[in-house]
Amino acid sequence: MAPPLQHPTPTLPPRTTITHRLRERPPPHTNYAATSRITRVQNSGSRPTIERSGTTGIDKIVVVDNGDGITPEKARTAFKQVGNSDKRVGGTTDRLQRPLHGKAGRGRLRAFALGNATRWTSTARAGDGQLMRTTIESAISRRTTWRIDTQPMPGTDSPGTKVELWGKQANHLNKLLEPKAATQITATLAPYLLTWTDVRVIYDGQRIDPQTQIQAEEFENLTFDHEGQTYPFHIRLIH
Repeated sequence: MAPPLQHPTPTLPPRTTITHRLRERPPPHTNYAATSRITRVQNSGSRPTIERSGTTGIDKIVVVDNGDGITPEKARTAFKQVGNSDKRVGGTTDRLQRPLHGKAGRGRLRAFALGNATRWTSTARAGDGQLMRTTIESAISRRTTWRIDTQPMPGTDSPGTKVELWGKQANHLNKLLEPKAATQITATLAPYLLTWTDVRVIYDGQRIDPQTQIQAEEFENLTFDHEGQTYPFHIRLIH
């Protein structure tokens, strides 16, 4: 097992400017962990599930996708320090060229709003073609330290990532069990799912389908001029 990556606790901006920055607050509308993984999804999709306790509370949140996974090299770079992320400057996924969701490692810190312990288990194909499984673990008591372990996997295994969040008892987690949770997640992911129609998301057993919430659509074809050239663009208005 590789030694844990340790770095100093970051200095965050003053409280008055932190509302849109890295902060362990409950996600205002949706399960951020679920949306954070969406760009790693391929054909059969992402499956955020919720494990309930005997008292109807939440024991664990699990998000599984069948994307390309996280290679050991990317894991060590992305989890080296807060703010590191292959999404921090935008861009697209390596193979399918889909736009990346999230930035600056916010998902890692927001994860602690959903669980006191976190674990990423990801299988990806390394540069030499070998399938490697990378496990990344942390806890709220050491949230600036991630323990990363890698091991080779048989060729019959499949790429993909599973994120597990558990160990938090908080009332705001019960919002994930409310009927409106799926509606809010649908609204959040609608632009992405309508663009990348081969992506499928299943939230707690329910498929997220933006078409169920669309009342009307309008299309406009417009142009703009830039440096003497005219460029067409299209607007899609969804109601």
